[in-house]
Formats: sequence, C-alpha cells, structure tokens
Amino acid sequence: MADLATLPTSCVRTHPVSQNAHGISASARCGGKDAVLSIVIDSKLLWPTREKMHLTISSRLTFRGIPGESVVNIDQASYFLKPDCGSMAPGASVAVQ
Repeated sequence: MADLATLPTSCVRTHPVSQNAHGISASARCGGKDAVLSIVIDSKLLWPTREKMHLTISSRLTFRGIPGESVVNIDQASYFLKPDCGSMAPGASVAVQ
C-alpha cells in the first residue's frame, strides 16, 4: 500500500488508489508534455477468494517525436495452495515438485 500511495514527482494519479475487501486498483500517468517518454499505467489486483488472486497491469509508453506507442499488458492468475498460504514464511521459497 505504501508503494502504491507514493509516486515520483513526474507522475500524477489518473485514478486514485481504490481498495475494498476483494481488490485494489490504481492508475497513474508519468511524464509531462515536455518529457521524452510518457507512460500510463493502469493496475488492478483482485482476490475474489482467499485462494485466488488476479493481477492485471496495462502500460502504454509514448516517445516524443515518434509516432505510435508501445503497449504492454500483463494478466496473471495466482492460486494459494491453502487458504492460510500453507506453512510458507514471508519471503521464503520452496522448490515445486
């Protein structure tokens, strides 16, 4: 939450951080009219249940003086093995068999 709430000085929120019991979303635009690179980021993380998470991130990059834009879309679904995340400690990793 702290990372989402903090933006570089060249960025503005286009959609405020919004959170409820099943998700969080935010959007920002970085780079002004005189910037060489401008980027728009829309992000949404949903957790419909304790076992499932769904992350979507859409980024659009434009370069001053260059027509067109670069678009990156990330769509990821994650599943916890147990509702309590199993016996994993925060930051730990386990080889998947």
